[in-house]
Amino acid sequence: MRFAIEQGTRREEALTLRWRDVDFDRHALSFGKTKTMHRAVERVPEIRPLTPGAARLLRTLQTQRVSARPDDPVFDVGSKNAFSVRFGRMTKKADLRDLTFHDLRHEATSRLARIYTNPARTPPRNGS
Repeated sequence: MRFAIEQGTRREEALTLRWRDVDFDRHALSFGKTKTMHRAVERVPEIRPLTPGAARLLRTLQTQRVSARPDDPVFDVGSKNAFSVRFGRMTKKADLRDLTFHDLRHEATSRLARIYTNPARTPPRNGS
């Protein structure tokens, strides 16, 4: 959840992210399959800037892993459905009513808007 708030990714993007898609040196993420306003699914990888907060989270996660091979998922949470069930349980336990994973994306965008007050200068961090 923290990664989604920091980076503004869609659930599918976060769950399919592999370590080979993370470029710490260039501060970038590569998403093989993304959804945009113009197409249901883009066919070419989309490169997005890696936010400093997301980079810190990923570095910590990488050091905690026994193995972080290039093809390993960054977030080893099982299937999309299993993740959704856990997300629902966590939000219920925290008494967060009607919170969806997509809401985290909106929060990320709102945070970026506070930092970059000129929309023309806002970096494309969460796709279209």
